[in-house]
Amino acid sequence: MATGRRRICPRAAAAAVMLGSAVAGFIVSAAADSAEPVARGDSAYANRQLNEAIAHYSEALKESPRDLRALSHLTRAESEQSESEKGDTRDRLAASAVAHARTAVEVAPDSSVSHVWLAVALGRQALHAGPHAKLGMARE
Repeated sequence: MATGRRRICPRAAAAAVMLGSAVAGFIVSAAADSAEPVARGDSAYANRQLNEAIAHYSEALKESPRDLRALSHLTRAESEQSESEKGDTRDRLAASAVAHARTAVEVAPDSSVSHVWLAVALGRQALHAGPHAKLGMARE
């Protein structure tokens, strides 16, 4: 009496549903945890308060380290802030922007947003780099 159909164990099905719900709940919770600081960062960014925006986006990343929106917005704010700084502060902000952009590319390799912000961050960092460093950045 083989019909070719597999029977699903009700306990296994229930466990799979519960596990799926728990994972989905965690993902939604993590995104919700970082949504408020990102919104505050967006507000600060809109008011050109870049240091405050950076602080809010960094807070969002502490709550959800792989949040693409927080990573890309932090990259944007750090990259722009580096343009108005000088010396070591500029170099530190530019390097941080590149590091966050690379993380965004790791998190979402198919996202054009992550690649655009990596290119922007590398371009702004290259403006103040030596010729050998520029060549390495151009390849990336």
